[in-house]
Amino acid sequence: SIRIRYNTTVLDSTGYNKNWVSQKIITISPKNPLPYGDTVWVIVDSLKDVVGNWAGRDSFYFITQKRENAFIDFIRTIPDSAYIGDSVLVLAQVSSAFVIRGGMFYLDGSPYDYVYVKTDNLSPGVHSVSVEAYNDYTTSSKASTNFKVLNKPPLLDPKNVLVIPNPVKGSGKIKIFIGDDGTGGNVKVKIEVFNIRAARVLGKEITTQKLNTVEIPLPDLPPDIYVLRVVVNNKKVEKWFGVIR
Repeated sequence: SIRIRYNTTVLDSTGYNKNWVSQKIITISPKNPLPYGDTVWVIVDSLKDVVGNWAGRDSFYFITQKRENAFIDFIRTIPDSAYIGDSVLVLAQVSSAFVIRGGMFYLDGSPYDYVYVKTDNLSPGVHSVSVEAYNDYTTSSKASTNFKVLNKPPLLDPKNVLVIPNPVKGSGKIKIFIGDDGTGGNVKVKIEVFNIRAARVLGKEITTQKLNTVEIPLPDLPPDIYVLRVVVNNKKVEKWFGVIR
């Protein structure tokens, strides 16, 4: 017979009455659930060979895993803020002593089917994304994080066109943030600087991607009053600045 015992309780006892003429592997399927996180003994006795010799009693034990939830070790989004129309990647790490059987993403509390969150239909502001995971033995574990959706800035905004410092003393630079008009593709940026007598002292044209910052150094200019003119797709911004010694 083969017995499975936990402490003094016999969980299963199976009798066999069969002659085996070769090596035999016995598969045991207990009728009762094994306990979690403890020692279980398997005892083999009452065996004899074909000529009637009794085999010595044998036993072994094993330790069952503790009953544990699936854990969300961390969850975050890349990036943590995005413009409307961009995608946000959700990263999560799940650990479990048992096999992970399933999981679910939630966006603002509703089930969501993709690892990438598309922001096309989301309103500007803070949104929540959650990850849930579960195994065969426990209820699910859940964790959440937030990300922010931003309105896309205009292609050319006066507040994003700067001369640093102003007034310029020594070296200076022009700094321009190019927004997005939703048409896709790169844009040409025309940059010009004129003195107070309308003479052009700097002229440059560059091609750049949208949602990008452009920086160029100012040449060594004599003390004077200047105007910076920036043109992108027929949109023009002008800024006055001074140069001092």
